Amino acid sequence: MIAFSGGLLSVFNDLFTNRESGRFYGSVYASPVSASSVVTSLMVSVAPEGVVRSVLAMAILQFLLGYVYPFGGQVLMVSLIFLAAIIGACAGLTLGIFAKDAIASQLTVLLLLIGLGFCSAWFVPLEVFPESIQQLLAALPTSALGELSRGVLIGTPYSAALLLIPLGTAVAWTVVNVFLFTRISTE
Repeated sequence: MIAFSGGLLSVFNDLFTNRESGRFYGSVYASPVSASSVVTSLMVSVAPEGVVRSVLAMAILQFLLGYVYPFGGQVLMVSLIFLAAIIGACAGLTLGIFAKDAIASQLTVLLLLIGLGFCSAWFVPLEVFPESIQQLLAALPTSALGELSRGVLIGTPYSAALLLIPLGTAVAWTVVNVFLFTRISTE
């Protein structure tokens, strides 16, 4: 959750702040790089910070619990953290492109983070929700990342096919963001 929110907030804030001045979009439009490289750079640029922040949080948690997770699980967890930061950056980029005013945009970001926290089994198990929406909530990329992270860290059973959900989401969302960014950078 820390990596997801960090990626979302960082990219959203950068886009929203620079959008107001018009400098960022003007420089992207005038530069020789493609929209896909700009979008990819924006998303990947937040991943190292998200990984460092999340690894630090994981180390503090292990210290407070007095329990060290298996080394292999920690290494796999870092790759899941990287993926969560990328998906968060995708969300931040989309919200940054559509943002119109600061207050409404910040409220949208906050509601998105709280909603995903409760609907992705980060705070509340999915079994608490009505059966009719449990399958929908389980298909969220954040739910898959949560289940995978529990599996690699504490050894609960998980399916490696769950990795396809966040990977597919990141790829599809990147393609959508390239399209949206192309539209807005030429306005």
